[in-house]
Amino acid sequence: MGASLNVPDLRSRKIQQQDDATLRRIILEGKGDMPTFKRDFDEEEVDRLIELVRSFARREGDAGDASLLPPRSATATGRPLGLRRPISAPQHS
Repeated sequence: MGASLNVPDLRSRKIQQQDDATLRRIILEGKGDMPTFKRDFDEEEVDRLIELVRSFARREGDAGDASLLPPRSATATGRPLGLRRPISAPQHS
């Protein structure tokens, strides 16, 4: 699905080699077709999103997309990795 939306593979070396400041800027300011999220997330939430992206790093022996699924406990509330509210696309008018 990501490929059809022209979304980079968050497991890829290209993404994983980005420093945290670059990932933070992309999350907050957007890039390409990705919208800005600066009004949606506070600093702590952005830190958690960066941790989430880092958790997708490919490891030797990873098998397919199943390795990308977060533990059930991380999403049981609909709030991945302790975010205070569910992640949703910003509403643009």
